[in-house]
Amino acid sequence: MILWYLKDRKYSVKDAVSKLSKAIRWRHEFGVSELSEESIKSVAETRKAYVHDFLDVNGRPVLIVDASKHIPGEFEQYEDEKLCVFMIEKALSKLPSGKQEILAVIDL
Repeated sequence: MILWYLKDRKYSVKDAVSKLSKAIRWRHEFGVSELSEESIKSVAETRKAYVHDFLDVNGRPVLIVDASKHIPGEFEQYEDEKLCVFMIEKALSKLPSGKQEILAVIDL
């Protein structure tokens, strides 16, 4: 993971550490580690976002977002944000060894 931040910041250790620190702080403040299937259950039942059961042809997890199933105001914005974060985390958890990418398909 540290290598990813180094590459992202063009191998500037100072910039990589800064970005990683901000990411860790945000994850803690948002409560990423507390998210679970149960905590996003009601908004997930809309199926407006889900992780596909299979990898794509390049071996990447696939995150599907169906915008037509999003009804503004149906859920609090924070609930939708939790769903987005949870689904990205779920897709990342399915990354095969050596892969660093997920595929997001957004159907507007």
